[in-house]
Amino acid sequence: MAMKHGKNMELNCTHCSKKNSIHINSVFAKSDKTSLIITSLIFLIGTAVILYYVRDMILNYEISMGTYIFSSTLFIPFFIYYTLNQKDVNRVKTFNQTYVKD
Repeated sequence: MAMKHGKNMELNCTHCSKKNSIHINSVFAKSDKTSLIITSLIFLIGTAVILYYVRDMILNYEISMGTYIFSSTLFIPFFIYYTLNQKDVNRVKTFNQTYVKD
């Protein structure tokens, strides 16, 4: 970002429409709410779809085997949710730890 904008960046205020000059180290990234919503939907929908397809297996086996199948099917959407969420956290953390020397 410093290569594109320089050490100071011009930003327009959305409230007063005034241009402000901000040092590039004062800009911080935030976690994206859209990705949080998408990953949560993937987890919820993925869990429902997987349980729909394996419910017969869960009901036909003994309790211990049904519990094993149930927990292993919940792992798949949880793993997708965790991976996507962790990538967003790493993206924000990496951006916020980078500074331009004066």
